Amino acid sequence: ASGRGGPGVLSAMADMRQLARHHLARTRDLRSTIAPEIAPAFLPTSLVETYLRRMEKPDYDPFTTVIQTPQWHRQWHIWRQARRAARG
Repeated sequence: ASGRGGPGVLSAMADMRQLARHHLARTRDLRSTIAPEIAPAFLPTSLVETYLRRMEKPDYDPFTTVIQTPQWHRQWHIWRQARRAARG
């Protein structure tokens, strides 16, 4: 159907997810070099993995699949990551 993309779009989306995973891994590798004063700014990156996993499911369609995580769940996840970071 027109406007649906096709294999090229799906391939490009897979490439973008791979690039996102690369940057996420790099961020994790460099976590110890982040100044404690700015470390909280990186807490939302802990949500990226959840979104990537959902986009990698076989039934994912970038034109119709809405990936929505409730606000309370995002806040709880970030709070949990902050607690882990505080413990070292």
